Amino acid sequence: MRKILTCVITTVVFVISLLAMGTSAMAYPSELGFWGGITSGTRLPKATEIITANAGRQTRPEPETGEYKEVVFINGVPKEFVGQMTVTRGGGVVEGQDSGIYTESYLVEESAATTEDITIDRDIVFNVTWMRKPDNKKQIVYNYAVTAWNETIVADGNTYDLDPAQSYFEVTAIEDIKAGVNYVSGSQSMLAVYLTQAGQEDGDGQEDGGGQEDGDGQGDEDGQEDNAGPAMTTLTRNGEYYRYESPWSKAEGHRISTRVMNSAGWQLSYEVRPSISAYKTLRYKDNEPQAISFPGNLQEVLQVESGLAYDIYDLPQLFYGTPVYGQANIETISVFENLYPQNVSFLDGHWAQEDIRRLFALGVLDGNPVMFQPDQAMTRSQFIVALAKALRLTLEPLPASRNRRVFVGEITFPDVGMERPDYQHIMAAYRAGIAQGKGSSNFNPDDLVTLEEAIHTIVQSIGLLDLGLDPTNMTRFADDDVISGWAKQAMYAATRMGIFGPDENGNIGPQQQITKAFGAALINRMIEYMRTDLKRDYTEHIVHFAN
Repeated sequence: MRKILTCVITTVVFVISLLAMGTSAMAYPSELGFWGGITSGTRLPKATEIITANAGRQTRPEPETGEYKEVVFINGVPKEFVGQMTVTRGGGVVEGQDSGIYTESYLVEESAATTEDITIDRDIVFNVTWMRKPDNKKQIVYNYAVTAWNETIVADGNTYDLDPAQSYFEVTAIEDIKAGVNYVSGSQSMLAVYLTQAGQEDGDGQEDGGGQEDGDGQGDEDGQEDNAGPAMTTLTRNGEYYRYESPWSKAEGHRISTRVMNSAGWQLSYEVRPSISAYKTLRYKDNEPQAISFPGNLQEVLQVESGLAYDIYDLPQLFYGTPVYGQANIETISVFENLYPQNVSFLDGHWAQEDIRRLFALGVLDGNPVMFQPDQAMTRSQFIVALAKALRLTLEPLPASRNRRVFVGEITFPDVGMERPDYQHIMAAYRAGIAQGKGSSNFNPDDLVTLEEAIHTIVQSIGLLDLGLDPTNMTRFADDDVISGWAKQAMYAATRMGIFGPDENGNIGPQQQITKAFGAALINRMIEYMRTDLKRDYTEHIVHFAN
């Protein structure tokens, strides 16, 4: 079980104001698509890739053609299609613009693993219109409109051709971009009409044979039905989905309800819940040889899990005996990355040894660990630099004049000039909305950090202040009366998230000045929350599916 940090009380008062804008890159609204299928997904970047790229959170790269699975119910029984999906995007959200349009196309087709009893050939193109919220540029609305849609499904020998003239597909989503996490909530609505030529399907998924009686005791000479014309199968679909993306994990979960109506008279209702997650975990790897310069090191393991579950709620008598629930998943391969070994043996017995070792291995803390001094008080600059590195905030390069000696560029805080080594990280945190001046326009980088300041900044970074109480309410902490009003909501949220907790007397000590070890532990707990708890909420809780 995760160790919960406990606190003691001191008496220093500090007020902080945080902006509502971040600098993280926008991700696309969905990785799975909108048909209830699952893909092999894209992995998160490795630690060395992020650090090499100037510690920047980058837009998710265009996915290559990958494995795709979908359970199809069009002929009344669940059929698992295995194929491949290619996503192509002609643009995306543009920094500095308030609105725009780009295209997004999905191509689903057969692959070497496709079986003969179920195939899908789907090619759909959306125009995606996006617009930023006027008073909050980090909230973006997306609206999908179909511009082209061709689809053919073959199931048990029956061919279902989409009629685009009678079909429509709409998706709308909103993205909320925080310093450490992008959140997406979306909805979809679809009506898909498929035509099947008469004589091919008789309502039970079987083909009619020629020469059958037509009511007058005589068989048709050409073996066709009297009422020639296409049979019709209609799919009506509504769904919700949720997605988040952070430097340490990402996940997406859908709930899609569909009703299948066949012109032969039967109806079928089902729900499908696809999910995908990618996340990083840390493990210690011992080296086997004894004659080696370092006994072991931390490894970061990148994993992707993709699966779906379905339940049939309205099964017609025609298909009694069909399983009414099932699952499918895509196997993925874990990716390992060795991190630099860190010798923190001088911290043996220190309560925060593992937190500090992990942050050094991940590049959140740097320099010689021996010089870290864990029990020294932490400054505002030291805390915000470590937090910016943990959130993988993008650093803007230092502009230089032509003589390369005089720097010119943005000066937000008079006491944080570009000559300071922490300038880029403080400015990245400012643009992300997690650093602001203290009282006056100065940042006061060498002032010490209080617990409530650190907690409020962390919770604001993840964007989960709503997990806490309304700031005007009383908390359950014994020292509630010394918690600043602006910090109560964050304090309560942080305890719910497991980042820290009260001591044995119920006190949290909101005004205490935290040490470097305490700050490292808080940031490591934040990373662990983004690694595991967020992923669990978007897969097990939202989708009720665990791989």
